[in-house]
Amino acid sequence: MMEGTTSIEQEDRRTSEPDGLMVFDGLCNFCSAQVQFILRTDRAGAIRFTSIQSPYGRHLAARFGVDPDDPSTFLFFDRGRPLEASDAVIAILKRLPPPWRWLRAMSVIPRPLRDAAYGFIARNRYRLLGRRAECMIPSAQQRARFVDDAYRGTLVPPSDGVDDVAEGPQEIVPLDDGAELPIVAENLLEDRR
Repeated sequence: MMEGTTSIEQEDRRTSEPDGLMVFDGLCNFCSAQVQFILRTDRAGAIRFTSIQSPYGRHLAARFGVDPDDPSTFLFFDRGRPLEASDAVIAILKRLPPPWRWLRAMSVIPRPLRDAAYGFIARNRYRLLGRRAECMIPSAQQRARFVDDAYRGTLVPPSDGVDDVAEGPQEIVPLDDGAELPIVAENLLEDRR
């Protein structure tokens, strides 16, 4: 339990955090390849994405201790809990269909060993597949799965260039610097009905 919070406060915070959201390094070819793999595999759309370079991704990364300018890991929000490294990988695998879901069995490997393997890949990811000059751009079919501009309240870049705010119930999330972050709550939060 986090110091200074009760279990009720932690549960309240978890229910206000996104669910099934992967915050990834959009400049990393290795990371972008993982996103493309998940897009092809997760046909149910259980996992959504935001790049760490987006305003919302930067906010989440900084809030949970990941340097958005030099990310050494990615974040995955599983039922409001921010996970990183091998725990994040396992949580994503749990949401994928078989046979990929079965790989979650690697959770029996002690975390220090899993995280050491993860850390090796993370440190060498640019050497493995290189780095992009710009973030990947999702296709029209993929855009609904990307949360790129939560600061304006939109979930996808407008296709016609109009700066309309997405419709739907919005939640205002206060930021540490006193600003507010409007997000379309129905698309970011797990459906709790």
